[in-house]
Amino acid sequence: MNAAFGGDPQDVRSWGRLDLLAPQADAVAAHADGLAEPTAGLMSTLGTLLQMNALSTRSELLKRRALALVEASYGKDHPNVTRDLNNLAQLLQATNRLGEANR
Repeated sequence: MNAAFGGDPQDVRSWGRLDLLAPQADAVAAHADGLAEPTAGLMSTLGTLLQMNALSTRSELLKRRALALVEASYGKDHPNVTRDLNNLAQLLQATNRLGEANR
């Protein structure tokens, strides 16, 4: 699923394929919390796609789950934690929640 859902969710040219696979990616992400990768990456990509489609609330939930999963699996110093913190901070900035993004 992760390979099929690959692509840049910020690139509108990817949206057609990603939008078709989003329900399946969401179902996989809902049942795979025990696997840090590729689940967190899938959650992160889906969260960004949802953000790009103005679904910020759902996006934030996925991005926070991805961050929690990676932190629990690898510790706070892992590069994927940085990825997920950055993705969450971008969402918080885009939704004008700068105080939360600075934490």
